[in-house]
Amino acid sequence: MEYAGDTQMSYRDPPATISSACQDCSGPRPYPTAFSREEAPVWGEFLAPLPRREPPKVANAFWTRGSIKRSSVWSGLSLGTALVVASCVQAPSEPAVCLDKRVEGRNAALQGNIEQASRLLKELRAQCGANSQSEIRHIEELIAEKTDARREQERRARSQIERAQKFPSRDFVIWATADAGAIRTKMADAVCVERGAPDFGFCEAARPGAPHMTVRYWTADKDAFRYALTTDQPLSCQDLGEYRQVRAWQRDGSSYELCELTERTLRHLYALLITSSAGNQMYVYSQRYLARDPHLEKVLRVIPPPR
Repeated sequence: MEYAGDTQMSYRDPPATISSACQDCSGPRPYPTAFSREEAPVWGEFLAPLPRREPPKVANAFWTRGSIKRSSVWSGLSLGTALVVASCVQAPSEPAVCLDKRVEGRNAALQGNIEQASRLLKELRAQCGANSQSEIRHIEELIAEKTDARREQERRARSQIERAQKFPSRDFVIWATADAGAIRTKMADAVCVERGAPDFGFCEAARPGAPHMTVRYWTADKDAFRYALTTDQPLSCQDLGEYRQVRAWQRDGSSYELCELTERTLRHLYALLITSSAGNQMYVYSQRYLARDPHLEKVLRVIPPPR
């Protein structure tokens, strides 16, 4: 038996409500200090535990750490199984010669041998299957690229020939002064003077596709060179680009004009233009060549005239 204020309360005879137990109380509202949930129906409502909330039911949702781990394991096993099955599936086999033809076709296309690459490509299409499709497309792209490059090269060659025919002196100057006049790439099929001849030590080569343009050089000194052009078209030092006229003179019915090239990389070069009834000539030569060719040195003399 316990007391709450001035009111006596029993465990066995609880009041129906708190208000009935305190209807004669004039002081503070009494509160029981000990009772069971069954004996105190009013307070039981407040002391009853909250109902458990279940997690929302979502399809394929895992709410525990163990469930997530198990799902990850199963997902990994499923992916691994799929990869193993995929690796075991093989494309239809091809003849062993297909590999060799793929390599040969690709190398031929890279080297610009379009005819051989096209032949091997045709054989690949006829004899090989799915395993060669990627390489076949690659070879097709290489052949198309090399074909376009060949056409562009042929177009430039035709343009160069047309320019040489219309403006021979200008095209000659471009060829002679390329790479500051160096002859490293211009000595194809050179013919050298035999030992015992007066001009022994000199070699001469014609420009490919333009036999009226030649280069002559001293074998022991590649910086001693002379380019020559023979044409029926009129010549002018203006075709040289930047130049300075040294002098002009007449002799034996022919006109001579000597010019110096003044562009920074060509200041060691000179040009001699000769106009006569027999034809016109232009020479572009280096200073070191003049010391090796006594004939040209005589042509440049004004007095006395060369014999």
